[in-house]
Amino acid sequence: MALTSHLMKTLERLFLSLLRPQVQHTQDRLQFAYQPNVGVGDAILYMLHRVHSHLDKGSSTGTTPNFAEFWLAG
Repeated sequence: MALTSHLMKTLERLFLSLLRPQVQHTQDRLQFAYQPNVGVGDAILYMLHRVHSHLDKGSSTGTTPNFAEFWLAG
């Protein structure tokens, strides 16, 4: 059993607890990753709210949500 994942998770929590107070005021309010008590469900609910709000306005253009996923190559 590899301990790398456990070690990396522990280091991630340590660094986040040290760095978060220093950069919290500069974070975008729509950043859902690496936030306490915020997850994928919150991002999906926000997106659905935006789409439904747009449709409720009666706009004839409709909406097309686009998803982009970025992975580090290399």
